[in-house]
Amino acid sequence: MEIIGNAVIQKDGTLLLPQEIIRRLELKFGDELFFVAKGGEITISKLPDAMKRTVDYYLAIGCDRLAAEYYAGGRKRLTGVKANPDYTLILTYEEREERIYDCKPLLDKGGVFVHLRKYENFARVFIEYGAVCWDIDPNIDSNEVWNNRIDLCPDSCYIDSTPACAKGLTRDDMLSAKDAMLAMGIDIQDEEAVAGFAVSRKVLGLDRRKK
Repeated sequence: MEIIGNAVIQKDGTLLLPQEIIRRLELKFGDELFFVAKGGEITISKLPDAMKRTVDYYLAIGCDRLAAEYYAGGRKRLTGVKANPDYTLILTYEEREERIYDCKPLLDKGGVFVHLRKYENFARVFIEYGAVCWDIDPNIDSNEVWNNRIDLCPDSCYIDSTPACAKGLTRDDMLSAKDAMLAMGIDIQDEEAVAGFAVSRKVLGLDRRKK
């Protein structure tokens, strides 16, 4: 185990570890870590296989079905992002998996996201440290002025997005379809199959919002 002396918690709740620690533990993206705090010191190690989390574990701590299956299956690395005029993002994850993330609910909330209501600002999206990011003022270095940066957790973006093949469906549509499939005894992990089922439910007027 290694002692961490200068880890930094980011605004999105993620923990930034020194590169030296990452190298010494031979960490790679998606590794789960185990922390112990004692006597003012924090020790860290890779999570033993015996402690790997299951879908049932994540359901038990309050995750819904889609989130539980995502975390239990292992986090995915974000590799690309592109802004669309309808204020959605095309997100590309490892193995060229494309997903659509609708940012309009964020823009409606206001706060820091009001800066993205102008499409010219929204279109300046990029990836840094694996997260979806915007600089409010592109002429300011956000590494020096932290509140110039807007960022979104790549895990949340994955969970709250839909497969590119499911354009027009919401996350609630997908979750409702998944719940219905499970109730019928059909446990399908392939999201494209779930999306097809969700489309059928919408056509039949059986989606969650119409109940």
